[in-house]
Formats: sequence, C-alpha cells, structure tokens
Amino acid sequence: MRGPARSRSNATGMEAGSSGRCSALCSRGAAVAPQARRHPHGWGARAPARPRVDAAAARPHCPHAVAGAPWAAPPPPPPPPPPPRSGAAAPNGPAARRRPRGPALARAAAAGGGGASGPQPQPPQPPQPPRPADLSGLWAKDEAASDLAAYERSLDLLGLSGLQKLTAKLIDGMEIRQARGPGAWIIDPGTLVVSYVTVVPFFRVRESFPLGATAEMPRRDLRPGRQTALARRVEGGARVEMAWGEPLAGSLVEEYTLLPDGRLRVRATTAVGGRSVTADAVYARARVGPDELVRQREAARRRR
Repeated sequence: MRGPARSRSNATGMEAGSSGRCSALCSRGAAVAPQARRHPHGWGARAPARPRVDAAAARPHCPHAVAGAPWAAPPPPPPPPPPPRSGAAAPNGPAARRRPRGPALARAAAAGGGGASGPQPQPPQPPQPPRPADLSGLWAKDEAASDLAAYERSLDLLGLSGLQKLTAKLIDGMEIRQARGPGAWIIDPGTLVVSYVTVVPFFRVRESFPLGATAEMPRRDLRPGRQTALARRVEGGARVEMAWGEPLAGSLVEEYTLLPDGRLRVRATTAVGGRSVTADAVYARARVGPDELVRQREAARRRR
C-alpha cells in the first residue's frame, strides 16, 4: 500500500514540478505545446527531456494561443489630417486633398500670390505706340474746305516775295507714296516723305522726315541756311516740328491727321518774331495721276 502511495506522491510532485516549470516558461513567453502540460509519460516514468527553447525566438508566440497561429503586430493608427490654413475652408473629399506639383504648383503660386485670396494687382503695362495711319497716296487740295485767308497771312509772316507767294498759292496737292529703294518716294515706319504738286515747273520740293530723329534740310522759305525737323507718329497721323535761325528766325509745326470722312487735314502753325498764324489745309484722295491733276486744276483756273 505504501509503494503505490509513494509512487502517486512522486507523480503528484512531478506534476507539481512540471507545472511550476511550465508556469515559469509561460512567464518568460516560451512556446510550450498543450500536450506537454498533461505529462502523458504515465505513473512513475521519468519525463522525457524537453528541448531547449530560445526565449528570444519563441517570444512572438504564446503557449495559450492556438497552435501554429503566428503572432502579428497591430497596424499603426493613421496619421491625423493636417489642420486647415487660417482664412481658408477645410478640404473636403479626395479631390480637395490633392496638392499641385511641378509646373502646376508654380502656376498656382503665381496666380494666387503665395496663398493670398482674391485678384492680384497686375504690373503697369508700357504705353502702346500710336496706331499708324495710312497717309500714302496722291492728295488733291480742297480749296473750299481750306482756310486760304489764314494761309496767305502765314506767307506774309514768313516774309516771302511776291513770286514766292504766288508759287505757294499754286500748290494743287501733295504726294505721299509708299515705296522701296533709294531715290523713291518713301513712307515707311522710319521715314515720312512729302512732295508738292504744282503747275510751276521750277518748283519741285520734296522733304524727307525721319520719324523719331532730328534731320537737317534747306529752309522752307528758300533763304540761306538750313532748318531742323523732327517728325513722330501721333494718333491718326503724324506731327512735324521745324525750326530755323536768323535771318528771320522762326518755327513751323505741321500736323497730318486723317479725318473720319477719309480726307487729310494739315494744320500748320507758323511762328516768327513773337507772332503766330494757324492755317488748315484739307486734301481729298485724287482719282487721277499728278500730271492729270495739274491739267484739271489749270483748266479750272482759266474758266474763272
């Protein structure tokens, strides 16, 4: 009777010892199969030697978990959304969370002024040049629409002789032509050339005015010396400023303007010795050539 009892007590002590060692291994995270805790080796038999378990390798498993199930760490929580910028509404939806990249980011920064809302002030634009007017062609003088009395006073102010005044009154028109090459009548973006049409054979006057530059030429009154001239474009035409010194120093400003009805007005302001006279001459586009225009005007003067 004592033998079996002693064997049972030995078995009980063995179970207790095994349970103590299992608890110790469980506390260190060792992987122990559930069958090892039941001690299936029987009464009084010696327990088989357990294999040595690496605690670091067995730590990802738990002896109380299902056998063969690997341990996995829980996924990290998603990062919180960025706070909205001050003065702007919070983005809503995937499309609102997109951020421009590359050239789109540069365009957005240029258009938005680095995050500022509302339209941005534009830099001042340089002034646009005046719209060029087409002054080319043959222009016949409209004596009925011109101020002939003021024109004669300007001739008196210049101190012209009787023959010079008569020649100036016989001007029937002027020619402004657009051409290429040296020696031609030229009106291009850089030059304004004007010639006068008259019945007087020895009166052949052609004046060339470089636009935006000062030029020298013979005096308009045919006196000794030279005059300076500066021409520039203005809205609807051109402006020519001439000046000369002694004898009889003075100035002359001519403004060439296309009128709404298609005619050309030349407003000439003559100033000599503190006095000035302004005379308007109106021209219409001629439908004939220069020689035919002179013949028609000469025939009209004979009929008077």
